[in-house]
Amino acid sequence: SRAEVATIFFRLLTDEAREQYTTTAGNFTDVKAGMWCNRAIATLTNMGIIKGYTDGSFAPDKTASRAEMAAIIQRFCAI
Repeated sequence: SRAEVATIFFRLLTDEAREQYTTTAGNFTDVKAGMWCNRAIATLTNMGIIKGYTDGSFAPDKTASRAEMAAIIQRFCAI
């Protein structure tokens, strides 16, 4: 799922990157503050690594497409 992808990449961050970018303040309509994946999604969004949809949602339970994975990997490697 997109939430699991965000969590995997969050865990790959260096301690320094986590310290600098970690946040729980997200603005997706379908990612609530108490969700298990909120910190990972909010942090990677803050870093510009992951993006949501134009309707303001993230769709955390949706399967990540190959194109989404390629974009996430490219942006992650660029940090």
